[in-house]
Amino acid sequence: MYQYRFLKLLVCFLLFFTSIHAQYAPKREMRGVWIATVLNIDFPSVTTTNSFVLKEDWIRLIDKHKALGINALYVQIRPMADALYKSDLVPWSRFLTGQAGVGPDNGFDLLSFMIQTAHERGMEFHAWLNPYRASMDNPSVATFPDNHILRAHPDWCLFYNKRYIMNPGLPQVRNHIMDVVSEIIRKYDVDAIHFDDYFYPYKNGNEQLNDYATYEMYRGPFTNIEDWRRNNIDLLIYHLSKRIKEINPRVQFGISPFGVWRNGYKDPTGSDTRAGLTCYDDLYADVRKWLKEGWIDYVVPQVYWTFGFQIAEHERIVRWWSDNSNGKPVYVGHAAYRVGQPNNKEQNWGDPNEIPRQIQLSRSLKNVKGSVYFSSKSLINNALGVSDSLRLNYYRYPALTPEVIKDTTSLACEPPEIRAITSEANGRVMLRWKPSLMTTRRHPFQYIVYRFPWGQVDFTNGRNIIAIIPHDAKMPNELTFYDAHGNTTNLYAITVSDCNSHETPAADVVTLNTKPLPIPKIETGRKKVKWWKSFWRRAFGK
Repeated sequence: MYQYRFLKLLVCFLLFFTSIHAQYAPKREMRGVWIATVLNIDFPSVTTTNSFVLKEDWIRLIDKHKALGINALYVQIRPMADALYKSDLVPWSRFLTGQAGVGPDNGFDLLSFMIQTAHERGMEFHAWLNPYRASMDNPSVATFPDNHILRAHPDWCLFYNKRYIMNPGLPQVRNHIMDVVSEIIRKYDVDAIHFDDYFYPYKNGNEQLNDYATYEMYRGPFTNIEDWRRNNIDLLIYHLSKRIKEINPRVQFGISPFGVWRNGYKDPTGSDTRAGLTCYDDLYADVRKWLKEGWIDYVVPQVYWTFGFQIAEHERIVRWWSDNSNGKPVYVGHAAYRVGQPNNKEQNWGDPNEIPRQIQLSRSLKNVKGSVYFSSKSLINNALGVSDSLRLNYYRYPALTPEVIKDTTSLACEPPEIRAITSEANGRVMLRWKPSLMTTRRHPFQYIVYRFPWGQVDFTNGRNIIAIIPHDAKMPNELTFYDAHGNTTNLYAITVSDCNSHETPAADVVTLNTKPLPIPKIETGRKKVKWWKSFWRRAFGK
């Protein structure tokens, strides 16, 4: 008898604890993954010109990520001065079809297909480019097509560590990169342009980068070659930022730097780390400056170390980026590829709770707005159950991406009108709504369906989101959603967000027992709203 009571109390305690733990989920959170194409790390799994195979490969990949709760794809569309899209400036990548300069058959536009299918699943598409890398594993110039930079402009390139890079010190190179990016955002509906950490190359022992002749030609007022190199990267980021906003103000510009900006023992504004390499001193990327000046919209530092690793401790670095973001969103880059591979210095990679601890830290910091995982294959492989942890716990409830671009005057949508709510014979609750005419003429991205317990309307809690339904321009005039877990006491609301993830407040809160209840003053995602008096009067006439 006592054992039964104890067991019953234990079960009640666990249920209570689980309920408290699950009471709040972030409504907005970046949940991204890098999809690497260089060396076919993630995509495509097999090089081919067959468009049908490429389509199937891509759909299979992103559907797996959708099932994990991922809401943004960081796709490498420029591995080494080439393209996974039809370009007038650079050749097709051999990592796509197996032969440089040869595209998919029948003129198939892969990038348009990738963007469209991502958006159909409610996922942002961040076009990831390596700005300067010109070669990877094939340094022979003869293996490249005529319109590749190594053949068309060999004088623009430097050879270092068995690879070619485009010379960041040349104005012609900066102009070329800006033209490449301009072509992408004019032709394709990307949500962001994303650069990774390959600016000046990673150091290779005592090998020297031979850019001294360029320095002498373009040094200007600089008496120090390192300051000159940093200025070269500054010039690209500054002018590219302006170019992107001039062409399409809604396109974000983000950077994914090496995890440590600068060690504190060299610079008191740096982090409490002793990394052997840093953004500022070795890659000549002053990312902190770009954040302060507002040249970039977000940053994804690659914090690929664990808690307790003294040289570059995860928590110290993440807190540093949060403190130095100047209000820009920080998305933590997580090393999914290292999970399950502990070593003498970082045993925690053998702990299945390492990534969950990193997520918990990120959620506790004001300026950290989510995570991006490297890379796709590692996440799907589910080492130590890390992906299960995302799917069943941390990403159990869907989330909107952070609202980064604030100016939505040209995109503003109107709330949809809920036309019907009924209880089905099988116990489901059916909701039907009609998008506003203004919304369909703008840039709607998705509809957010909320379900609230009776008397607990809270638009800020992600656990109240039961579905995020992407907008489809071909959809009928009315949309329908079936809630298999609803009941007669639940309250429902539907909002719409535009392509900048700006959410238009709901017009109605409805339930099976009453007529739709207008709530025009609710501000979704910002604060809880006291609505009890008007709700009570409208629902019960008192």
